[in-house]
Amino acid sequence: MKVVQPTTKIMRILQLNMNDKVIELKRLRCANNEPIIFETSYIPERFLPEISMKDIQDSSLYDVMGKKFGIIVSRAKEVFEPILIQEYESKYLEVKEGYPALLLERIAYDTSETPVEFCHSVVRGDRCRFYTELI
Repeated sequence: MKVVQPTTKIMRILQLNMNDKVIELKRLRCANNEPIIFETSYIPERFLPEISMKDIQDSSLYDVMGKKFGIIVSRAKEVFEPILIQEYESKYLEVKEGYPALLLERIAYDTSETPVEFCHSVVRGDRCRFYTELI
């Protein structure tokens, strides 16, 4: 976890100004001690001014955002896209570069429709299955 200057894409998605910073949070999600998702979240720094690794070590990010900072995630948009794993991601996911995967990009919004997180996840294609139900 570190504070960084957002890219142009992240600034646009999160509706940020040139001098705004974001918290970049990289996580490796595992099942049965096997890595399956390499996830990078970007959250405007102003929303989580004093967050620490200890805060999110044993709690979900959205729980911490709500309980400690009063930010309630009310909805999210997600896009899935087939990709091939790049060298950088292959090291974390313990598969070869070029392995099939899904790219999942999510924009989460609070109750006032402000974007509060942009998440970029690379999901191993051989270990995950997604289920969607439209109502």
